[in-house]
Amino acid sequence: MATFTYIPSTSFSSDSSPRVLSAQFGDGYSQRLADGINTISKKWSISFNNRSLEDSAGIVGFFQARKGVESFTWTPPGEATAIQVVASSWKEVYSSPITRTISVTFDIVYES
Repeated sequence: MATFTYIPSTSFSSDSSPRVLSAQFGDGYSQRLADGINTISKKWSISFNNRSLEDSAGIVGFFQARKGVESFTWTPPGEATAIQVVASSWKEVYSSPITRTISVTFDIVYES
């Protein structure tokens, strides 16, 4: 499995969403139950600002080679443990003739 080693720019965000099954009853009573084993879905929105053409080509090439299907390991900044993610979408902004800004969304995956 490949490892993504590029360091993102300092500003990034993560979103977490638990998967919950819910049943609503006629008297206003409801029940909730975790949906599955790994119930927390997590996404990271990260960017690589004003990177050289060489770096940006390497970053985008890494994503393109996996086609949004193949997972890879990545260690979020400030974390000690690598996780498995897929790059579900990315965007290139042509900042200048010699730099690019790349934005990408990483989705956590649970695979063996």
